[in-house]
Amino acid sequence: MKKRLLFLSAVALTALSCFAFGAEEKVYTPQGRFQIIDETNICTNGTFAENTEGWATFDGETDISNFMTVNSAGDNGLEVNSLVSKGGNSTYGMYYKWTPENVNGCYVVSFKIKAASATIPATTTHTYYVQGDSVVEHNSIKAGAVFGRPYVNLFGSTGDTVTSVSDFVSAGAPLMLSDEWQTVSYSIVGDGTERTWYLLFSCLTSGIEIADVQIQEAVQGYDDRVVGKVLDMAKSIRDCYDWSSDFSKFTSDDKNLSEDFAGLCENIDIVEGTSFDDGVDAGESVTELKEVLDEFIGKYFEDYFVNCSAHTNWPKDPTKVRGTMTWGDWVATSDPGRGIGHYWNEKPEQLPTLVFGNYGYGSALGTQTMTMTKVLSPGVYVWALDGMRFSQYTSWTANQGLKIGQLQLFFDNDTTEAVLLNTTNYDKGTYVVFKLDEEKEVNLGAIMSNIDPGYDAVTAGGSFEVINPILAVKLSGEFKADQILYWTKIAEQVKTGRSNVETAKGYIAGDYFWGKNELQACLDTIEPNVVKYEALDSVETIRNTYVEGISKTATDPASGVIFEVYTNAVKDILAANRKFVAVNDTLTSLATAIENAKLLRKQRLYDAATGKTEFDNAISTAEGTLADLKATDYSEENADAVVAAIKLLNEACDAYKATLPEEAVAVIADIDFSDNNVVKDEATEEVTINGAKNSMAVSPYSDFSGDVSAFELGFGAAEPKDSVGILRIGNGSGVVSIAEDEQVTGTNIFHASFDFYFARLTGTNSPNPTHAEKIAAAVGFDFLDANEERVAGFNYSPYWVEVDYDDFGIDVASSYLPSIGSSGNDNAKIAESGNKTHFDIVIDYGKGKMYMTTVSASKTQTSSEVAIPNDSPIAKFQIKSNHTNTGRRCWFDNLKIEKITAGPVVSLAGDVNGDNKITMADANAVVNYYLAIDKDSNFPVEVADVNGDGLITMADANAIVNMFLAGE
Repeated sequence: MKKRLLFLSAVALTALSCFAFGAEEKVYTPQGRFQIIDETNICTNGTFAENTEGWATFDGETDISNFMTVNSAGDNGLEVNSLVSKGGNSTYGMYYKWTPENVNGCYVVSFKIKAASATIPATTTHTYYVQGDSVVEHNSIKAGAVFGRPYVNLFGSTGDTVTSVSDFVSAGAPLMLSDEWQTVSYSIVGDGTERTWYLLFSCLTSGIEIADVQIQEAVQGYDDRVVGKVLDMAKSIRDCYDWSSDFSKFTSDDKNLSEDFAGLCENIDIVEGTSFDDGVDAGESVTELKEVLDEFIGKYFEDYFVNCSAHTNWPKDPTKVRGTMTWGDWVATSDPGRGIGHYWNEKPEQLPTLVFGNYGYGSALGTQTMTMTKVLSPGVYVWALDGMRFSQYTSWTANQGLKIGQLQLFFDNDTTEAVLLNTTNYDKGTYVVFKLDEEKEVNLGAIMSNIDPGYDAVTAGGSFEVINPILAVKLSGEFKADQILYWTKIAEQVKTGRSNVETAKGYIAGDYFWGKNELQACLDTIEPNVVKYEALDSVETIRNTYVEGISKTATDPASGVIFEVYTNAVKDILAANRKFVAVNDTLTSLATAIENAKLLRKQRLYDAATGKTEFDNAISTAEGTLADLKATDYSEENADAVVAAIKLLNEACDAYKATLPEEAVAVIADIDFSDNNVVKDEATEEVTINGAKNSMAVSPYSDFSGDVSAFELGFGAAEPKDSVGILRIGNGSGVVSIAEDEQVTGTNIFHASFDFYFARLTGTNSPNPTHAEKIAAAVGFDFLDANEERVAGFNYSPYWVEVDYDDFGIDVASSYLPSIGSSGNDNAKIAESGNKTHFDIVIDYGKGKMYMTTVSASKTQTSSEVAIPNDSPIAKFQIKSNHTNTGRRCWFDNLKIEKITAGPVVSLAGDVNGDNKITMADANAVVNYYLAIDKDSNFPVEVADVNGDGLITMADANAIVNMFLAGE
């Protein structure tokens, strides 16, 4: 099997001369090794002796002198003239074009280049149109020389445009330019097609200097850069083990270790004695050595991955993931904001493959890694991986041609770099041979770096694909790899049994009530079995139970001791723990409902409610039901009693809320966006959306005839629109103003509620984004005073879960669904009912406190009471966003703002927990505070200081106990 290896560098450095290469000189390029056969320079003015004669600009009209200056011979230390850039943008570029006479011939194109001082990158390639005698860009380079990078291109055209990846040659790694001259070389390999070729320089920053451009005919020879790698690997296998000690063990019709080892050694000797100066055929000896080596490893090493999920669990479907992901036994990570598994262009015939890259987004991807951690037995291991590096068409850009990255494999601290040549084929870039003398935990994996998209970090993309991980093992001792893995599975079952035994003990000792007797009975049966299996000797187990070729799963009786361990020490305790948690979740749900009802009872929001007595009785009834059920055990009848008690308590909560007198509630705003009541002032183009009460001023607003990044009711150009009746949040703000006579003051309460549909939006492509970059695509809301200073609010990036500010102290990660808002489920799908989060906000001016409750598809959460940052009256509410991607938006609905009349704050002395009762819980809270067990910053010192001495001491706790005993 013939394979090619990839090469890392696009740059070959040579001594400076007036000619880049002489006749018969060997040149290494990204396309291979070439030998110059004619030192004649096809570029008629490559030394710029005739100034810029023969060179043309993009448009064929602009004078090159507008952005390049001729530097005469002698000034630059060369024997030829050079051109020095004055600096420019994407509209500036010069090229030389020619048509080779031999359409099947090979040509080496080289030039010298340096920067003025600082080291800067030069990249390849950008896509161009060919129009007669002019070259124009396929996609304009944004903002001139993006990131200050010059561009170097070598490409061919069979007509008026460049359309095929094969037309691009200059697709190597970015050049790092410095103030030292370096020679850069590329090569053209003729395929019988007549092309006009172009060597183009563009976006040259100031001070970049180009000299000695050469185009010379050459012949391709065998690329001997792969020889060292192949020889190193073959020698490592030859020397890693005393193969002669096993000659007698492997002598059969299909395995003859003595002969095969002799053949390996013979081929190593042949390659070491072969000259590679005689053309392509000289590489046959290396190809034969690789084939012999692969066959030898296949015969006398075992496939470690055959019984583990390292290979088989690689993704079978295109995925798009960022951050850290696990596939089987692999953990894949990327630089912050970079992509793993970006299949923007599906290639199902190549799956399963891991794609490290970013098709749709650009900028250098930095370092990507894939790692596996395993406990390995003594032996010799060969770790290898096939890889392919390329850049391709994306949703936004034309073909960028091939690029080169860097691949490294590591096995613990042993890291080997790949020899990488430019190729579109998967190839084994490198390998690691590693010997373990004792059992140990080992990290193995791959590092991919220098993945650069080429030109425009906004729209370009690149990727690094890896496939076919191989971990071959020659174990020390008498057992095979699958026997070792067999024992590993037994040990995993025993470990699972022990873990569940300890979990059961924790449940029994904890604050649970139902099912303890049943769980204890199961524990008494299972734990002795776990102890028995923990005492098993692994070697003895393998000898007595291992049967080659049968299933090794825990649930298959044919798997011997694995099935026995699962049946006797895992299955029942695992099921018992699950059942225990399930039945107690039923009981604890009533306790949670009671706590929520008590919190509701404490809220000053319902200070004027008339149903306090009835609500207190309902809470007491629920507490009595809970106490009675705790004294029993689980049954379906008792579970039904819990459900019924929760239902009654929830109904009591609703009834209590309904007793708030109408005169205590003043509606400030009520906008549900359902009537599409949009009013536009044609003169000012200001837009308001009217509600049943008040209106929202929206800027900018779109009816889809304007800016699709603006606010909008529903979405889409076609009628009917998607999600009509919900406000799609644009890049701007929606503001509700509150009249001065409606603003909340004194001891009253500001109450607001609304529905928010949080999408992921998109994040920055920076490899190490700052806080400012993370919130560049943020969404949020504010309550503002008359001076438009923030009273309270929060603003955050859903993509990064990065908080800009959150005055309520809530876990905003629980307020949105991170899976909503990717490129495949945008806008209308985001606005589905199950994706919304309901916000309920209370700002209590009487107490100077506020809190927020959210109810989302994931969970309900109420924040702690916190101080109001700014106690000015609220004059405005605004919803806002600074995100511009039209396809991944957030939505807003059902805004209601109320002013709740509440009396002065009256605190019952000694009522530390605020439940309007004096109980032992209040005394305990004082003790905990005094002993610094719970030094809550919100502790009500005034209420707890019963004796009025200004201190919180045990005297206060004793006084509260006496008040409780006296029935106060």
